[in-house]
Amino acid sequence: MVSLGILQTLPDNWDDVRCGEKIFIYADGLDKKLQFGLDYGNPLHRKIHNEFFLGNIANTNEYPTQCFIGCVKAYHSGQMTTGWTDPHDNFIFVAVPRMFKTYIKDFNINKTILEEAESKYVALKTIERRGTKLFVPVGKTVWNTLKDSIRCVDIAMFWEDYMKEFAPLLFSTEKS
Repeated sequence: MVSLGILQTLPDNWDDVRCGEKIFIYADGLDKKLQFGLDYGNPLHRKIHNEFFLGNIANTNEYPTQCFIGCVKAYHSGQMTTGWTDPHDNFIFVAVPRMFKTYIKDFNINKTILEEAESKYVALKTIERRGTKLFVPVGKTVWNTLKDSIRCVDIAMFWEDYMKEFAPLLFSTEKS
């Protein structure tokens, strides 16, 4: 999710990352908490569900592991009070997410090869308002479900704070 630009923070486990430094993302394995599916009581899992919905994460059972998949650039470090369920003192705020066109399996690879690896910027699909119209992109799975007149009623997203920007309280459960 970091190399796709969905998450813009990383726990600072290194204490020496400099602003502008490139951080290479190694997909060690899938989080054990995900092996039984999404737990919708977990805010991160709700975020994952929404990103599947929008098509930012491919809804597949196979994800690359044991390889370098991309990189980001550090642009700030500091403390954060929300967003991560595990406590950390410092975080690195990252930008310019890039996915490698070919994943790199060798963990002990020379840094020069990582620097020179061909990559692409991945633009996130986001909900946006254009005048009086609300545009909601959908991933392939949601698109196919929308075509099914019976299953289409089961499509849902989780409300996130950023959604207030384009759909204030109209669709929210909050009271004004």
